[in-house]
Amino acid sequence: MMSPKIFSYLGVVPFVLLMLASFTTSTQNSTIALNVFFSGLSSISLAFLAGAHWGQAVPTNNFKQYKVAIFFIIGIFASFAATFFMIKSSIPMILYAGLFWLMYYLDKQYLSPKDVPPEYFQHRYRLTIVVSVCLIITALT
Repeated sequence: MMSPKIFSYLGVVPFVLLMLASFTTSTQNSTIALNVFFSGLSSISLAFLAGAHWGQAVPTNNFKQYKVAIFFIIGIFASFAATFFMIKSSIPMILYAGLFWLMYYLDKQYLSPKDVPPEYFQHRYRLTIVVSVCLIITALT
């Protein structure tokens, strides 16, 4: 059986592949398509991460966890909308990179260490670096 770490690394693979594809895009339409794919992938990934807060808020009725989850759903929606309003811009990619770092920070603030595996935050830090670097490199190409 595969470990959760393997699954999390597999989740990073599409970000790396899309970043590599950004070096080969030569037309405006391919750049737009790449931005939309990155936006969708980032939105899904961030919604999944925000779900951890919602999952902890429900059984404990922790209002702070509810706020984090709701804030992130709004932030994800705003970034996704920004992708379509600024379809030719790299600003949404930078917004998503910032949201991944903000999610990491909020996880460290609000997720109890007793509720997560021992090396979770160190692992999340590495994954956040990889994803944000992919987003920023794509924004710069």
